[in-house]
Amino acid sequence: MKILIIGAGLGGLTMAHALKTYLPQAEFKIIEKSTSLRATGASIALPGNAVDAFKYLSMQEQILKTAHPISKIRYLKYNGKLLSETKLAEHPILKDYQFIALQREELIHLLAQDILPHIQFNTVIKQYTQQDKLTHIELSDDSHFTADLIIDASGVNSTHRQAICGQDLREDLGISCWRFLTSRKTADPSYYLLSPNGGLGLLYPTSGNQSYVYLQRVQEKDNYSTDVDKASLVRFFAKFAPELQEAIDSTPTEKIIASRLVSVSEPIMTDHKSTVFIGDAAAACSPQLQQGYASAIEDALTLAWSLQAKPQLEDALLCYEQLRLSRVQWIKNASDTPSKSSQALIIYFQEELLPRKSERTAPSMCKAGRLYWKKIT
Repeated sequence: MKILIIGAGLGGLTMAHALKTYLPQAEFKIIEKSTSLRATGASIALPGNAVDAFKYLSMQEQILKTAHPISKIRYLKYNGKLLSETKLAEHPILKDYQFIALQREELIHLLAQDILPHIQFNTVIKQYTQQDKLTHIELSDDSHFTADLIIDASGVNSTHRQAICGQDLREDLGISCWRFLTSRKTADPSYYLLSPNGGLGLLYPTSGNQSYVYLQRVQEKDNYSTDVDKASLVRFFAKFAPELQEAIDSTPTEKIIASRLVSVSEPIMTDHKSTVFIGDAAAACSPQLQQGYASAIEDALTLAWSLQAKPQLEDALLCYEQLRLSRVQWIKNASDTPSKSSQALIIYFQEELLPRKSERTAPSMCKAGRLYWKKIT
């Protein structure tokens, strides 16, 4: 089988590892529109289901050596008053899982090991035709590739998804956000909630002895700019906890990444012909439950297992969709809903996202997919 992966981000690189592990006979190529590997964003938190999934790629030990372990999560009022805290080792469900954080650049380079020879940078699909169940692709450098399957891992702004669907499925959630790394230390992840102005802050320890800061506010799209107005940030978060204010004050403007929260109006897993979608290309969602990349890992593993177990491509694509669609729909709804009202956050995560290990059938990882292996085989 010949496979073309679109996108050399976290999802595309993880998909490549899943193919190498479970479909070693497959020939695959990754095309990436950028000229080199890029770590979009500053840091990433990996919840228990994501860390658990790395076992099935034989990468968990390597990831854990690099990452910062998380043992406790604090929920505070915007001004720093403690509302509650979760000690993961004492939680009846979460105690069975490891939670970590690391810088995106470190994770990208870990995933790129052994995959770089498969990546063709500065390349996009120019045009393609389908004939006899094969897709004949002309790339932007005028080279050609014939694929049995295209895996779109190019993220929420996927042009390939838009071409296949005939419409733009992106949905602006009405929220602006800012991300950056700071040298100011914090012992535990801290969520700053319930602000009168609708703002939300997150201060998270990460690898490299640094902390990750995430800020968001409800804001009309017309009032948003990719140019960071630090003075406006300082004013908007002026009543937040001193440690959050200090992190903003001490960070150079050029180190702050501004973006909008963008989801998709309707998840799509496959066109049932020659393309499948994984990660944000399939079902982008708000980062509130930290399930964006976690879901992409689940997608990659489920797709690889489906291709391994089902000799006919049509059957494999249907299997993948049946196993993943309801799961990603639930993740999208559970993630996007609290992002629109900062009063609700990780309750979903604690109570619904991760089943007890005694309820799981290996190598399943999560509620909607806990019978992956049994169903596929």
